[in-house]
Amino acid sequence: MPHPDPRRGARLADYATAAASLAPLSDRRLRALVDGAAPVGSGIGGSTAELTVDGVRVFVKKVPLTDLERRPENVRSTANLFGLPTYYQYGVGSAGFGAWRELAAHAMTTAWVLADAYPGFPLMYHWRVLPDSPAAARGDFADTAETVSYSRRRRRTSSHCTATTTTASQ
Repeated sequence: MPHPDPRRGARLADYATAAASLAPLSDRRLRALVDGAAPVGSGIGGSTAELTVDGVRVFVKKVPLTDLERRPENVRSTANLFGLPTYYQYGVGSAGFGAWRELAAHAMTTAWVLADAYPGFPLMYHWRVLPDSPAAARGDFADTAETVSYSRRRRRTSSHCTATTTTASQ
């Protein structure tokens, strides 16, 4: 019996193609690919771009990492490292609780899609932490000083790395 979603096969094929193409790239080659992507937007939570990888349209999100998030004991931690209040919500004028929590959410939802448990999420094709210059990281946030709370300033001012998450464009 055919799958109820006729697009599933194409989505999984695109996932396999893009993931297999991105994974073996060196940091330098991936950085060049991301730097050459067409910018889509920029804000307090990072910047976004779009590119094509082996014929697959890919959405790129560059999320700044802080020194605190980069500490070995905090790498991939979904803990509330910044001590933000529980009412602080991602997507409601905030940058969320951290890059690692966002990555974990994308990894989890990608697993759901691949397992055919829930097809409604974008697929994360690849992620990697790429070094970025402090000047470039500050550039994304140059206009936010007045709109960011004290607790977020701590996160913003120490940003200097970029996590690149690529997901399928919907």
